[in-house]
Amino acid sequence: MTKKERILNAMNGRSVDRVPVAFYLHFPDQTDNTVAETLQWVKNTRVDLALVATDGFYPLMSDTPLQSIEDWKAFRPYERNHPFIALQVDRCRRIVEALKDDAAVYICGFTPLAYFKHTLGGQTLIMEYWNEYRDDVLQILDVLEETNFILLDELKKTGLDGIMMSLQNCEKWRFTKADYVQYIMPYDKRFVNFVNQNFQNCIGHLCSWETEDSNTCINLDLYREYDLQTVNWGVYQRQSMTMADGRNYFTKAKAVMGGFDRRTEGVLYQGGKEEIKRFTKNLIQQTGDVGFIISGDCSINKATPDEHIRWVVEACEEYAAEK
Repeated sequence: MTKKERILNAMNGRSVDRVPVAFYLHFPDQTDNTVAETLQWVKNTRVDLALVATDGFYPLMSDTPLQSIEDWKAFRPYERNHPFIALQVDRCRRIVEALKDDAAVYICGFTPLAYFKHTLGGQTLIMEYWNEYRDDVLQILDVLEETNFILLDELKKTGLDGIMMSLQNCEKWRFTKADYVQYIMPYDKRFVNFVNQNFQNCIGHLCSWETEDSNTCINLDLYREYDLQTVNWGVYQRQSMTMADGRNYFTKAKAVMGGFDRRTEGVLYQGGKEEIKRFTKNLIQQTGDVGFIISGDCSINKATPDEHIRWVVEACEEYAAEK
């Protein structure tokens, strides 16, 4: 079974020769549009899925400042040949062509509000804009949505296997549930629907940041009704759930993805060979080996040794051989 077949079988709830592994990380060095470094990391770690990093494109690339509300009101959708789109297409196409079936290839996609938030910078400034300029922000999100759909339409031509949809901004402190459902969820759902209509096998990444304040937890329940084939979330977030529990919680999903803490205090970063292998095998035993992809709850630390990820792959192979 090729790596691509293994991933796609898992996403569709079909049997696999072993549980696939799909850790991912950022590549901030823009040399060669990150292509060579990405390919080398995939080879070194033996992962089954290559997630093309969006470093350099997130925040948005812009020739003019995008900070004040007036800056944003002047923003218009990008043309298809804009570097923001053309360089992402180049990155994906070259990685797809190089890997062929030696890994499924995905790229992270973002919602309009996520682009707006991270281009402004930080987690709170977006809410100041929202509270003061709500109508303007909604119009800006419409323009960002159009740009996003143009980008996704061009990415479809590269041969990508799918999109990992980063769904953000559902923290309890940020919006009331009623406001999220009324104002933000429609953008989420149009994003998810567009991706599902244009790519066959996709991932919903329920991204969150957490501090000691429990209000930073995300409202996972708001995502239950989304049409997500594979769901990736943080099992180490407070008020979260195990991979096994997530199977019953996200009833629309055919597969769950995650299980490892991405942080440097987690076993993937801190553990030795036997500890990591033992953790991996216990995770498979608890979750099951069908419809399960082992990964982090978000991008792992770039300092994580490659051999730690190889140990996870080896543990998956050993578990399958011991069955």
